[in-house]
Amino acid sequence: MDKEKSKANPASDSCTELLADKDRLIDDLRAEIVDLAEALGQMSNQLEEVRAQNESIIRKNQIDKLMTTLDKAGHAFDSKASREIEIHRLMALSEDAFNATTYTLTELAKDQERARIKREKQQVEMNSKKKRRKKSELQQTGKLNTEVWRQRTHSSDRNESSLEEKLTRGFMAAYKDRAGIVEDGE
Repeated sequence: MDKEKSKANPASDSCTELLADKDRLIDDLRAEIVDLAEALGQMSNQLEEVRAQNESIIRKNQIDKLMTTLDKAGHAFDSKASREIEIHRLMALSEDAFNATTYTLTELAKDQERARIKREKQQVEMNSKKKRRKKSELQQTGKLNTEVWRQRTHSSDRNESSLEEKLTRGFMAAYKDRAGIVEDGE
């Protein structure tokens, strides 16, 4: 009787086949969706790994730049190990904490640089003052020596004649004689 029904109603046979194809197609699509969901999960994981690597590389570059800034500012680590510990500590910080630390350390480095420049300026000024003071002292000493020499050579109150005074008077007399200079007292 089934054969008669199927012979009698060919439209119902095609509907049955369509329903079977439809169910098979739905099952195939569900399997494909599961496969695509798994592939999407794997790609999402790969994307997260790449992003993490990229962020790690960026953070490492930022840390290297920060360490260079600290080195230029004169901050020295006790050893290579302590430097590496600081780098690992900075790598472990959250983005906000890292930014705050970077800002603080950069400002600290700037302050240290400003203090170093100020010390150098003060040292230059101090050296300049010392040079001026020494020059002034030398000038004063020179003036005093000149005054002492003038007093000793031109002193008429002194009756004793030293060898220096005798030679000075003799050379001056010879010079005046050759130059033809006549003294008022003669």
